[in-house]
Amino acid sequence: MQAATVGIAFGQNSDVTAEAADAVVLEASLRKVDELIHIGRRMRKIALQSPVGGMGLSMVGMLIAGAG
Repeated sequence: MQAATVGIAFGQNSDVTAEAADAVVLEASLRKVDELIHIGRRMRKIALQSPVGGMGLSMVGMLIAGAG
C-alpha cells in the first residue's frame, strides 16, 4: 500500500483543502506543479550539500589545528 507524501490544492475554493495541503497552487495549471517539483528538488539538493560542506570544512580546520 502506498500513501501520498505531499498534498497539493488548486485554487482557493475551500479553506479546508488549503489547510490540509502542503502546497496551494493558485492557478489551475499543471505547469505550476512541475515548477514546484523542480524547486523542491533544488532545495533538497542544496539542503543536503550544506551539512556535507560544513563537515568537510570542520575536518580541514581540525587537521590544521592538529598540525599546529
